[in-house]
Amino acid sequence: KIDPAAIVRDAAAGFDEDPPPLDAIVMPLAIRGSLTMLSGDGGTGKSMFALGLAYEIASGVPFLSHGPLQVKQRGRVLFLTAEENAGDMARRRSLWRKRAAQMSTEGVDYVAQLRAGMSDAYVIPTTDAVVTLYHADQGATPALAALEALCQRIGGLDVLIVDPAGSYAFMDPTKDLGNFVLVLRALASRLNIAVLLLHHISKSASATSKNSGEELDQHAALGGVMGVNNSRVGSNLQRMPGKAAAFWGIAEEDAHKFVGLNAPKANSMAPIITPLWFCNEGGVLVPANLVHRGKADVKREATEKEHQSRAQRWAWELLQWATREYKPSAPPSYTALGAIL
Repeated sequence: KIDPAAIVRDAAAGFDEDPPPLDAIVMPLAIRGSLTMLSGDGGTGKSMFALGLAYEIASGVPFLSHGPLQVKQRGRVLFLTAEENAGDMARRRSLWRKRAAQMSTEGVDYVAQLRAGMSDAYVIPTTDAVVTLYHADQGATPALAALEALCQRIGGLDVLIVDPAGSYAFMDPTKDLGNFVLVLRALASRLNIAVLLLHHISKSASATSKNSGEELDQHAALGGVMGVNNSRVGSNLQRMPGKAAAFWGIAEEDAHKFVGLNAPKANSMAPIITPLWFCNEGGVLVPANLVHRGKADVKREATEKEHQSRAQRWAWELLQWATREYKPSAPPSYTALGAIL
């Protein structure tokens, strides 16, 4: 119950004082006492991204941090997944271990650092049971109370990751997602932890993005309007659309390897409007430092291509004039021309 007398105060109280800074574990995706919703199409790598983030928080190995996405604090993470069983999660952990080995240098052993951090990364697959944290007709369930008790027993928990929303709530996501978010947001507040909720986008939003070549907007998730409205941070992970591939000079056949993270809603923080790009390498997401091809680069490449084509045509005409009888079906390459001449 809310006691009005307990919340009434002088409006000028504390006016000249600076409020405490945000307690960010991961800027801007994990803020203590708050909930972030990370949405994306199936197969974009949401679960692998969240697992890599969990391992970076637990171990300090800089798997994903780059640009405005930064892990600010080491901490303890509970990853609840209904999509992968224990064997699948072990295979995914192995991929991150191999990535740590690739990142290691002569003076830094990231594998050892990751191994030490495993004691702070609790990964619990629930594929062998039905775990309902929220019911559209009943609200919060006994399973949510059990999850809260587990978080308290772990002790010192900093981040809870729930993957995905649809598997842990008995609801119509287009109508009830907002209420489920409120339940988890209250849990985050009670335990003073950050909650990261993974969720699928709507088919219509996915189709629109693919057809237009544009990035997803903040309401792309199923039931996204209320879900995002009740979240502190609304973020998306999506495959590189056509316009972005052209902008960065990525070949169309390679665009599927890249996924972009944005966070257009980030209350009291700078939003991530321009996506941060990651490349899928060996099953894990690796920060991609892309360089924009400006108009001058595109114009120079077109000019070089035109000069090359013109030189090939002249060489071809010279060759035909010189040999007269040598008439292959197609102009030879420079290498072939050199060999003949």
